[in-house]
This record gives sequence, structure tokens and C-alpha cells, in this order.
Amino acid sequence: MGDPLQVDLDHEGVDVVLSIPRGEQTSLADRRPGRPGVYVRFAPSEREFSAQAAGLVAEAARDGADLCALTTGQVWQLYAAKPMQEADACRFAQLDLRGDPAERVADELELYLSREALIDQRAQRSAEHALTARLDAERVAAAIPNVWRRLLAGPDSLLVEYVQDEVRKETGLHAGAEQVIAVIRSEAHTPPPVTPPERPPIVAKPPRRRANSIGAAAMEYLASRAPASVHINEILAHLESHDRAPGGQSPRASLNTALYRFAKDGGIEAVGGGFWRTTGGRTDAKRATTQEQRRQQPRRLTGYRLWGVDHQTTTWKDMLGGVAADVYQKHPDEFHRALSLHGRSRQYVATTADGMTQPVAIPNSPYVIETHFGGLQATQMARQLLALFDHDADELEILYE
Repeated sequence: MGDPLQVDLDHEGVDVVLSIPRGEQTSLADRRPGRPGVYVRFAPSEREFSAQAAGLVAEAARDGADLCALTTGQVWQLYAAKPMQEADACRFAQLDLRGDPAERVADELELYLSREALIDQRAQRSAEHALTARLDAERVAAAIPNVWRRLLAGPDSLLVEYVQDEVRKETGLHAGAEQVIAVIRSEAHTPPPVTPPERPPIVAKPPRRRANSIGAAAMEYLASRAPASVHINEILAHLESHDRAPGGQSPRASLNTALYRFAKDGGIEAVGGGFWRTTGGRTDAKRATTQEQRRQQPRRLTGYRLWGVDHQTTTWKDMLGGVAADVYQKHPDEFHRALSLHGRSRQYVATTADGMTQPVAIPNSPYVIETHFGGLQATQMARQLLALFDHDADELEILYE
């Protein structure tokens, strides 16, 4: 394809039937048994899609076509031609030339509507995979709230132990299992708070400090108070007064985590009840600062090695997109497994870019992958993707300068 915004539908060996807005239908080839067929219907606007989709899918299925599409020229909705099914249950892709990357639109139209893809059945198989992936993702999304409600109504041991551990980190105290279960159940039945009609103005938060800097400042304060034990609330108040407090929803828990990290190296220790003290070891700020500098030495990405092949890149976005492309080439018929990769509020792999921050289209596939991650997260994501298809994590090696 030359221009990525143009699609050639004049296919030798493939039946293409076009319907124009006036309702006239033009057959560009005689329908013959065994030949691939595609129905394309033009609509004046997107508002017409829902009204025309059912009739188009039914007509295409009746005539034995494989795929069908509704388009305004800028927006495309693609359907598998399945008899006796709702149109929405047959839609496997939606493309928008106004917002989607032109290369992605061109790749998907070529994948589903090109002569070669239709003749060798690759377009039909890809459509089935994309449809299955979309419907599976919707089923999973619908099931998650029900599972979460059941989990809150009858919390299992793993959830209880997790809450106990977090309480211990924040307070230094042990929470009984019965107490944790009672609180979880009460929270599950507490109605959500009513949103006030007017919200206070948003105050910009100070930039979040790194955990090592927070720990260094806390150790310096403990050293100045030695040999007395200091409660974590007092340490937190000191850090807040010097603009060194950790951010997040629970600054106290973040501070506790930083202190425990430094306690492993000696110099400070928890004495119970939320109190901390120095142990007489090296607690000076110079030691903490040296540790911080050593741990924060930047490393420049130069590429990655996958299955013995080196790839050059200097961005985590290209690394993650490249790994996804290589995995798809090896497992095109099973790649729908990757739809299980998601965060709390967005899919990491999907058939549309909805909700993604930095999506990248996987070449010659109906899938896109989220790439808005830092180095550690991008590496973990790539290795999780490999593990889904039974590859070892060490088959991916990140290369640095």
C-alpha cells in the first residue's frame, strides 16, 4: 500500500460488494461459492452505524461473505459475518483516521481487507482472534467487580495476611485476623460517600522524594536524638517541616518502608510501638548519601537481546514494542493470551488504544500495547509477556552502555 490513508478494494479473486449512501448496491465481482467475500457499506455519519449494522451483518452472513464493514470514510467498524447474532457481538475492530495513527489504520485495513490476507484466510483468522479477544476482555471486566465483592464479603487468608502486614509496617503493631475481617466486611457494606456539589481547589503537591533521600534524612534526625527512641509520627513531622516527607496516600507507611530498608544495613532499629532508635552504628548522613548515589547511578539503554538476536534502541518504548512484535510473530494464533496483561485502570495489551497513554501498534496484528512505563516496569512487562507463551525470562537481556 502506498498512501497509508488509501485502501485498494479492487481485488482479483475476491468478491467485494459496495453499498453507497443512496441505497444502491454495486457488485464488483460475481459471488461464487468458495470465493472470499467482503461487504462494505458507506454511512453518512457515525450516528447511522447502529441502525445499519444489524442489517449489514445479516445480509453478509446470508450471502456467505466472510467480513463486512461500515464506514464514513474516516471511521471504520469491522464485523465478522455471523448468522443469527447481534451485530455488536460480531464487531472485532474500530478504526478512526482522525485520532488513530495512520500507520496503524493502514496496517489493520491491509490485514483484514487486502486481497492476499483474504485469499489465504489470514484476514478471517485474525478477525476471529480479535473478536474472541474483545469478548473475553469484556467478560473479564464484567467479572472483576463480582469477584471483588465476594472477596470482601468473605476475605481469604492471603488478603487478611496482606492487611496484617501493611498494618504492622504502618504502626508496628499486630492486627488480629478477626479484627481485620470485621473491618473489611464493614467497609464492603459501607455506602460510598456522597460527592459534595463543589470541590475545593486542587493544591499542587510538592515533588515526590526518592525513598533513599527520605531514609537518609530520617537517619540523620534519629542520630541527632540519640540515644532516645523516636516515634515515627515525630520523624514524619520533622520531615514534613523540612519538605522531605514521602508522598502517596500513606506517607507514614512509605516512611516505615524506607526505615526498614536502612535497618537491614544496620545503624537503626525498630523497638516496637512505632518507635525507632539508632544502634550506635554508622548513621551519619554521609553514609546514607553514599548509598543513595551508588544506587542511583544512571545506566543508558543501548538495546536488548532476545532469543540470541541483538536489537539496538535507546528508548524503553521501542524495546517493549519490539519484544511484543517478536512474540506475535512466533505466536500469532495464541497472542490473545496477552489481553490478560492489565493494570488497575487500563489494559496493557488490547485491540483498541482506548484508555492507553502511549499505545504502540504491533505490526501486522490487530493488537496495540501500552508503552508508557519506566525501565524497570517495561522490563517486567516484557518478561511477563514472554512468560505467557512459555518462554524463560532470561531469554530477554537488556543491554546498557
